[in-house]
Amino acid sequence: MTPPSLPTARPLRAGALLFDLDGTLIDSSAIYDWAWTEWSQEAGLDPAKALAIHHGRRIPETIALIAPAGYDVLAGSARVLELASSRVDGLREIPGATALLQSLPRERWAIVTSSYPDLVRRWLRRLAMPEPVVLVTALDVERGKPAPDCYRLAAKRLNRNVGDCVVFEDAPAGIAAGEAAGCQVIAVATMLGDEALAGRDWVRDLRNVRIEIDAQSELRLSF
Repeated sequence: MTPPSLPTARPLRAGALLFDLDGTLIDSSAIYDWAWTEWSQEAGLDPAKALAIHHGRRIPETIALIAPAGYDVLAGSARVLELASSRVDGLREIPGATALLQSLPRERWAIVTSSYPDLVRRWLRRLAMPEPVVLVTALDVERGKPAPDCYRLAAKRLNRNVGDCVVFEDAPAGIAAGEAAGCQVIAVATMLGDEALAGRDWVRDLRNVRIEIDAQSELRLSF
């Protein structure tokens, strides 16, 4: 599916930038799709069900949506994480991600992900990408995306008003979380089709996102 034409580039001001990880900064789709397929087959489920909804969601919440009543969600979650952690083939940086993160003061950005801290740091190190001072993961909030809790927590840890933050997201659940938190959201069109991108700010990847710091110490984004 070909995305619609890019919106006219315009500057945005932000106190801080909040980045999703998978599909926004790194491409781990091949690994997660394989892990969910393997788990589904082991559990006797149709892999298509997991593949249709897992993107952007925490592992236990995905399993709870598709597993039969009585299924051990904690054990299943551990198995999916074990599978995902066993591979690095196919892992790659979203173009422009490292350069963008390196252009930012470390206290002005965070990663907000439905993944887990050990896996996040392992993959960032594998790709030689900057690690954040503030990392919000699946373990830090009671409710995962699309609930806004994770983005509100990231803003709090950065000592920023959540409404002054700009979120970069590639999944419908994450976009909904950012908007519910009161953030400006820029969609990254790695997984999204025309309908999800229509009427919103979006980028194909991160290569053309530019950052300047103005006289009021605000971040000015252009894309």
